Amino acid sequence: MGRLFSVRDLAAIGTIVMACVLFAFNLRLYFQTDAALQLYLPEGYVRTQLYYSLSLVLCVSSMVYAVYSLKRREVLAEQAKKLNQFVQEVDIRQSAIDEHTATSISDANAIITDVNERFVKTFGYSRSEIVGQNQSILYRHKHLDETFLDIGRTTRAGKVWSGEQKLVAKSGETIHVNTTIIPQFDEAGNLIRNLNVRTDITAQRQAEADHFMTRMLEELQDEVFIYDAETLQLTYANLAARDRCGWDRAEVRNFRIVDTAPNFDEMAFRYHVAPLVNGRSSVVTIEIKHNKGPVEIATRLLAGPDERPIFVSVLRDISWRKKIQDAKMESVAIVSHELRSPLTSIKGSLGLLQSGVMGALTPKAQSVVEIAARNSDRLLLVINDILDIEKIDAGKMDFTMQPLDLMRFTRDAIAMNAGYGTSFSVTYELETDLDTAMIAGNSDRLMQVMTNLMSNATKYSPSGEVVTIRIAPQGMYWRVSVIDKGPGIPDSARDTLFTAFAQVTSSDGIKRGGTGLGLVIVKSILKRHNARVNFKSRMGHGTEFYFDIPAAIDTNIEQPVRQDAAG
Repeated sequence: MGRLFSVRDLAAIGTIVMACVLFAFNLRLYFQTDAALQLYLPEGYVRTQLYYSLSLVLCVSSMVYAVYSLKRREVLAEQAKKLNQFVQEVDIRQSAIDEHTATSISDANAIITDVNERFVKTFGYSRSEIVGQNQSILYRHKHLDETFLDIGRTTRAGKVWSGEQKLVAKSGETIHVNTTIIPQFDEAGNLIRNLNVRTDITAQRQAEADHFMTRMLEELQDEVFIYDAETLQLTYANLAARDRCGWDRAEVRNFRIVDTAPNFDEMAFRYHVAPLVNGRSSVVTIEIKHNKGPVEIATRLLAGPDERPIFVSVLRDISWRKKIQDAKMESVAIVSHELRSPLTSIKGSLGLLQSGVMGALTPKAQSVVEIAARNSDRLLLVINDILDIEKIDAGKMDFTMQPLDLMRFTRDAIAMNAGYGTSFSVTYELETDLDTAMIAGNSDRLMQVMTNLMSNATKYSPSGEVVTIRIAPQGMYWRVSVIDKGPGIPDSARDTLFTAFAQVTSSDGIKRGGTGLGLVIVKSILKRHNARVNFKSRMGHGTEFYFDIPAAIDTNIEQPVRQDAAG
């Protein structure tokens, strides 16, 4: 707290007091009798009266000056107080501007000469990095950006430019801002600088986009789950997903994705999404039997708002698709059943003709019979594959699981298919460091898998090449790979390769025989073994088909087959 009175205030007050004393003293003398005046001032009456008058004037003047000084002091103090308040208000306003707006100053050539702290925080550049740079550094298309060019034209014309912009931070992130650019000119009318004032509205635009996206997701009939890629903790589930799970929107974050199904196998799920985590695939899909019927689940790995990896899984009801497929397969199966008996009879008759039992054939007739026999074999193979798929889907195929050593089983598969490989001048080679690899499986069904994969690799291998069968550990699984050095499979075929009657046109132009059902059977059989099949390929360098099958934990106990895969 300051002093109550300054030295100047005390001097003014003292002057007033002295003037009052002198004024009272001289006033008293002024009204004294002549005798008394003669006693005090013998010089004469007129002179005495003049002296008294001057003294009175001096006293009054002193009093007026002292009062004026005090009054002026009060006025100056009040003005100083108002000036101080004004300065404080200006400081507050400037602080508010610096806190909420990114301001910069650029010269007539758009070179940045100064920025405030908010600009540094908004765009990620340090002051030394941005000062001296052209304003175009903030634009996606630099100095060719149409908005940047429009601002230059507007400000040079002496007008203020205002509008919303999408600028680019140092990190490459898009920054949404409301911008006002004010030009300043010298006395000659030349542009000397621009004041750029920008307010970051990125969060507002993101919130609007999120709200729109949420509304759109809420209306979908497909179930949508968004969850942390590491912890599997849910962050969002749309209305369809919440209704099935019986959750309120507020409690979604209390659950993990494993809580969405009673038979959810977290280890199997981690294996399923591994291609996303290691970057081998952008999306993984799986078909499962859900409590709402057959569904297809597609999962992608994305970066969340805080750059943490998140999974987005979309669960789609494919009951209608399955009904169409089942109806198609049922029709084909009925026809196949009806064709199988007469076709077997035709094949037998052609065999008799080829053997010469019915008499010798002319070379021309022999050629025709051989063509008919080959096509009969192919047609019978297609029919058998269709009937196998029907049995698998209907649950009529035997899948009794027994302890099985993959090493011994694979050697048997190589021996069984050696003759087929010889017909293409292709050999098989087992590559492994393992002595034993136990699983629970059905040897007949798995032999179908190996025969199919090995025959495909053989057909696509150049003559004289080796098809490699490799067995290696893969976490809690054994990975069995069949590797050829053929022309390769284009990545565009990945989504259709394991569907019925899908056949890929080879890049070398050579047509290979096949029913288009082999890989469908492979996938169905492996699914009953809780195994999954996939492939890796490089055009011109070959293809590796592989399946990962769970390693047996207790090989002394028959393991039941789980018909539903984890979602």
